Amino acid sequence: MTSNPSVFPFLRLPRELRDIIYRHYVDDRDGYVYDFERNKLTHANGDRIDLSFSLVCRQISSEIAGVALDANEVVFRTYCSEKTKFKAAECSIAIRKIRDFQSLLVNELAPRFLTSNVANTVSTCFPQFRPVLERWQSGQQLFIPNFRGTIHESHIPWGETRSAWVDFNHLVLSIISKLPGFIQEADQVVDQWTKNRESWRCNPTELVNAHPASWVIPGSEELSRMMSLATAKSLSSSDDLLRDFGTRFRYSAASLAIRFLQSHATVALSRIRKVILSEDQMSLTNSPSHVQGLVWFCRQNPKLQIERIVNLWTAGISPNHRPEYPLRTSIITKSFGRWIFEALELRKHGMPDGSFRLILDGNPIPEKASQVFGAVKGDAVRQAALDLCYERNVLPRPSWIERRRRWGYQWEELPQAIMDLQTGGYDSFIDCNFDLGAPFDPESLVKERLNWTAKEWEDEWELRQDDRFDTEAPLPPWSELHPMSIIDW
Repeated sequence: MTSNPSVFPFLRLPRELRDIIYRHYVDDRDGYVYDFERNKLTHANGDRIDLSFSLVCRQISSEIAGVALDANEVVFRTYCSEKTKFKAAECSIAIRKIRDFQSLLVNELAPRFLTSNVANTVSTCFPQFRPVLERWQSGQQLFIPNFRGTIHESHIPWGETRSAWVDFNHLVLSIISKLPGFIQEADQVVDQWTKNRESWRCNPTELVNAHPASWVIPGSEELSRMMSLATAKSLSSSDDLLRDFGTRFRYSAASLAIRFLQSHATVALSRIRKVILSEDQMSLTNSPSHVQGLVWFCRQNPKLQIERIVNLWTAGISPNHRPEYPLRTSIITKSFGRWIFEALELRKHGMPDGSFRLILDGNPIPEKASQVFGAVKGDAVRQAALDLCYERNVLPRPSWIERRRRWGYQWEELPQAIMDLQTGGYDSFIDCNFDLGAPFDPESLVKERLNWTAKEWEDEWELRQDDRFDTEAPLPPWSELHPMSIIDW
């Protein structure tokens, strides 16, 4: 039998040449994008990815498997739709209340149950919170509950990342809950809560074991369980929360990437090479921490590289609680710190070197981003200068808690982080695409204010926290860019 001259003998080509042809066949210069509704990848224009060439025969199917993911970057963007905003809102509310319940319970009961052995065990994992443990060991609470609204200071991470504070509280609670008499005491505490606010009723036995990951998009059954534990009511389209803030209840790009990788692990995990997380809009449930959910995938696939791009204006800087408030220094420093320090937290969770990169994006007004960053540098230099004054006994050294409650204080490692960011100390782990200016000099500020009292430092810092900024064209004014603000829990 003679071969058909009209059929090209593709499989007779050398394998190296066939591989080049495969990559050319699947190459899309714009990469692939994630379609949430179908939980699949598409071309950037929304067209279906056509890999029909892989159906020619088994050999070609085997050889081309995974090449498309190897050759193209995959882009994930924040997501919100009429279908998802209810679940996203309920998930955010449930997680917030569960964490507040746990923080309240730990604060009430740790002073009664925290032994030296427990404190030593916890401080091994969280040495930064050793002073908190010591306060509890002395029989004192860390904060006073405020049942008229949110829990006073229960969600403040005391200069550390919010994810670390949540994990710390959960670890303490999980250990002391096993001690004799804890559940009985916890039931009494909850009964006392409900005398002040009925909506704070919860089940301590279930609460101690709850540790929902903020980056997981829960299914209906799991979400229902979380809402029940949080004693939260289901939302409807008539709720003010959804009417006013519905478009703000978005899933982060990182949470979408986790959803995709979990459901396509067999092929995607082994062959995917480049993931772009475009955090282009605000999302909820402590979105800066969500890449923690990708650490496992990066450890399983050392060739996987994740680049997270956070636009400062639409996603990076959280608006104030009131939409009419302008962009202020206190909000700017807090927001910068959340992204920087949650990224640095990834190394503690085992993120491999070279697998992750955070880019703080100042476009389309990078010059304004540089100006706004100057406010962060101002907070960093004040904090560094004050610490030098404490070390040199120029000013009385405050207690661990007093220092963190003072005006302007935001992050324990802020001065070092800003210095590293300006001098390239993060080796591309964290980058900015705008000018960061010259490194700051705390020594000159110490000399300038050598005779200042602690009250003068605090008054000046409080005044600086009220410095106001606004966006510029082509962006709308800040109040229009974020007409309805909502706390990123």
